[in-house]
Amino acid sequence: LVIWAWATQVEATRIPGYCQTSTPTLKAPPDALPEPNEKVVYHLHGGGFTYCSAHSSDTTANIPRSLLQLPAQNITRSFSVEYCLASTKPFDVIHSFSTALIDCLSDYHYLVRDTGYREENILVVGDSAGGNLSIALTRYLWVLDSPQLKQLGALLLLSPWVDLGNSHATPGSSILTNSASDYNISEPSPSWAQTAYLQPHGYGIADFNEYISPASLVLGVRSRVIGSYRGWPKTCLAAGGAELLFDEIRTLKEDKEDDMGKDLLYVEKKDASHDWLLWDWHEPERRLWLTLSNGW
Repeated sequence: LVIWAWATQVEATRIPGYCQTSTPTLKAPPDALPEPNEKVVYHLHGGGFTYCSAHSSDTTANIPRSLLQLPAQNITRSFSVEYCLASTKPFDVIHSFSTALIDCLSDYHYLVRDTGYREENILVVGDSAGGNLSIALTRYLWVLDSPQLKQLGALLLLSPWVDLGNSHATPGSSILTNSASDYNISEPSPSWAQTAYLQPHGYGIADFNEYISPASLVLGVRSRVIGSYRGWPKTCLAAGGAELLFDEIRTLKEDKEDDMGKDLLYVEKKDASHDWLLWDWHEPERRLWLTLSNGW
């Protein structure tokens, strides 16, 4: 991580985070000490690493807001990190990989060390690019053999973007066949977002770096051999059968279930588009996923 940060010229800066509560009358500040066994939703928002926001007014904030309304016990607050967004020409060339990962790691430690949440009460939730960052955060803690990860509560991954390379861009793949059913636009690789996130490392890094493309088919066999997900926190993974990313999410599911078994809950909805929990109108898929997540 230090080498990647050096290559990207990452600099220390203050970034905000935003808290939502389960009821309008709950006015506890984000850094208020948690109650015993109180859980928190740690949300990493999507947006292709280049847009959207952690602010409660953003569309992606509907995900933690929806989870806070579930009857699951002791989940009263969510915390969303405003990680630095990547950009490239014709705008400023800034904040490529691993800037956002460092931001997410810093705010995870804020929840544990400063706010006082117990590790097993932190539920890491990521959608789209935020799902990618959730996996990268968990992997980094795992590689460090961090005792914090050993007790991490859970991962909820909704339509994670898990292959930034070309390994799934083949004839007949969902990137092509679902181009008419998903609101995301299928762009020639590398897209502007891929270029922004991967510079200055080069586009080729996406096929070989599991922090960037955990579902890369170039990595797939090797990952299963080394037990890449063995011992990870229990995970709920959701995919929409009508989304561009469907095939790569299925690859991630196959890799994970080999190592995780019953600790993986996979939810696949045939006609759902990308990141369907964002949209109140995306029923019945949205309500079914929330119901399954609550019981799980």
